[in-house]
Amino acid sequence: MNAADPGLTATDLSAGLGRPVEEAAAIAVELATLGPYGPTAGFFTDGRSAHHW
Repeated sequence: MNAADPGLTATDLSAGLGRPVEEAAAIAVELATLGPYGPTAGFFTDGRSAHHW
């Protein structure tokens, strides 16, 4: 299992503050398309680095 935090994202909920939705979604897409031997048990941030629990 992995977790990702897209950070503050410019949506109606945030009144347009934060980064563009496309940029914030990049980490979710990356994690969703990992192969079967991709990293697990990590928390991923902007730098795409895993912070182990």
